[in-house]
Amino acid sequence: ADTRPRRPRCVSYAGMSETVLIVDDEESVRRTFQEWLASSGLGVAVFAAADAESALRVASERPIDLAILDWNLG
Repeated sequence: ADTRPRRPRCVSYAGMSETVLIVDDEESVRRTFQEWLASSGLGVAVFAAADAESALRVASERPIDLAILDWNLG
């Protein structure tokens, strides 16, 4: 049997297991993505960050399955 410690899956927001991180310096873009994903029925936990430092903090606290990044962060 494998005895290595397993990386825990993100189970935030009512048992959702897939995690999306949105990184954009424009609040309206973050909000639009968050609202779209929340209403999509995909059952994903959505986190948002306004800058790279905040994004790294979020990613260090939980596994991220998909990151949507602003190509030109201000």
